[in-house]
Formats: sequence, structure tokens, C-alpha cells
Amino acid sequence: MKKTKVLSYDKMVEMYEYGKKDQLPESFIQMYEKGYGDLLTDDMIKNLSKPNDDIIVENPHSGVKVKLNPTEFALYDTLMGLEEILQFKNDYRMIKLHSEIKAWFRCNSDCYMDLID
Repeated sequence: MKKTKVLSYDKMVEMYEYGKKDQLPESFIQMYEKGYGDLLTDDMIKNLSKPNDDIIVENPHSGVKVKLNPTEFALYDTLMGLEEILQFKNDYRMIKLHSEIKAWFRCNSDCYMDLID
């Protein structure tokens, strides 16, 4: 698995606001310009319940297995939980958080295409 530089969500917002869009992933810029970004903060990520070690997760549709670090797993677990809830309840804040977590994965993790998309 290729290592990538991880920018915190708040850092990406700060860079965007200070005119450094050319240094940000296009996927983040598109999501942020559509209004996503006020629910998923570094504090929220920091306070998620995380495992102590990396965890291997399998895409239920393709069977592809991906090793996630504790932060990635906590966000992935939250994303999957939101998908279950959104099947029965359309809540604007949950939909928005779901979109923000997907945007975080697009910007910060190589596993997006294998696991989420």
C-alpha cells in the first residue's frame, strides 16, 4: 500500500481559505465548494472510538481486502453505520456527514476506490 501525506481536514480548510487551492486534492475542493465540511472536524475524528491496531476490511461487493489504520477504520465504521441509518431515515446532517467522510477518504487514503467507491 502506497504511503500518502495525510492532511487534516481542518488544515485543508485552512489552506483553501488562504488561497492555496493549488496544493489541495481536486476532490476536496469540489466537496468543499459544494458546502461540505462543517461537520467532520479534527476534534470529531480525534474523539472517535478507534482500535489499537490496523484492521483488514473486506469490500462486501468485490471481495477486495484493505488494511486500514485506526483512524481510517473508525471513519469507515462510521460511514458504514451512516449508510445503514440512511436507508431508513433521511436526515440532512447525517447525509452531509456521510459526504464529508467520503471526501476525507478521497483526499487522505489510497483505499477509497477499493473499499468505498
